[in-house]
Amino acid sequence: MEIKSSGRPVPAEIGGYLGGALILVSIVTYVSMHTDQMRPGIQATIFFILSSILVALTFLLGNDNEVQTRLSTVLAIGSAITLAIGSAILFDMDGPPARTFLAGAIVSTFFLFRIKSALLHIVAYGFLGLSCLAIPARLVNGPGDSESLIATSLCWQALASIWIYLAYEKRIDKTLGYLSAAATLFVSIQVQFIQGERLISHLVAASAVLVTYKLFLIEKSWPLLAAAIAIGSVSAAEFIASSLDGFIGAVAGLFTAGVALVIIAVISLRSPSQQ
Repeated sequence: MEIKSSGRPVPAEIGGYLGGALILVSIVTYVSMHTDQMRPGIQATIFFILSSILVALTFLLGNDNEVQTRLSTVLAIGSAITLAIGSAILFDMDGPPARTFLAGAIVSTFFLFRIKSALLHIVAYGFLGLSCLAIPARLVNGPGDSESLIATSLCWQALASIWIYLAYEKRIDKTLGYLSAAATLFVSIQVQFIQGERLISHLVAASAVLVTYKLFLIEKSWPLLAAAIAIGSVSAAEFIASSLDGFIGAVAGLFTAGVALVIIAVISLRSPSQQ
């Protein structure tokens, strides 16, 4: 018999949440209490099996109504987390958890396109962002981790570009997709600037402002305008301040940021109203 959502949690849904939580807690407790007696491979296998069970339950449950969607979201996130835990035990105990985050990213992103849940969207994007942080940290060696951070910033920019495309094509939630991409672009550009790659940061910032503002004129989605304003004003101020040393440079940078904000605001207000 199909359970319809009435706007309030139903007993079956609550039971699903509690049951899943009890299973996860019991397994984690058992493994933690027998760490010395169990080989890492056995510990990891337990979590891999649990992840597989949760994946099967997610497929079995489906997302035909609100209750099923919410419970499937929790099951999908649980499968991603348990797979990540197993990967951490088996592969990533000796360095940056690249394979841990990548495993979680693969599962959560796969289910994101099936379930299209806001919570799953956040979790999947979080795993992807952390993968961009951990993979270069494991593969790239540089003085003071500078090269690793530059590689991470490039990975974040690629991720943000993909997310903007997916949001534009309506493959993911537009507002959440554009917001995630905008925040990622801003942080990645600042990482490049702080790490001394100022030319790259300025070029990427200029491209990002152009693309996000052009898309805003088409989509009328506020995260795109916020990205253009934040990236444009801050990067313009940094460019001027770094070109002119001392107090004059700081003042000129602030002035430039203000001018950029005013210009973008005026153009935006003169454009057709948001939908």
